[in-house]
Amino acid sequence: MAPIMKSLQVAYGVHPCGEGGEFESFVRNCPLFKKKIIIDETETVTHQDDPIAPVFYLRLKKMHLEDK
Repeated sequence: MAPIMKSLQVAYGVHPCGEGGEFESFVRNCPLFKKKIIIDETETVTHQDDPIAPVFYLRLKKMHLEDK
């Protein structure tokens, strides 16, 4: 995966670690989608329990599609 991320960084300026918002977004519905994504179950995961700069992420555990 690292070579792919590096090529995206060179081509589009995407940061390999997602700095700048590249990985913080998840689109559930837009005019281009034929169906919308419904999130049924999530889990907040502590990635780094640092007292100054903790890092968490949201694990999407269960989803389904619905007609618009």
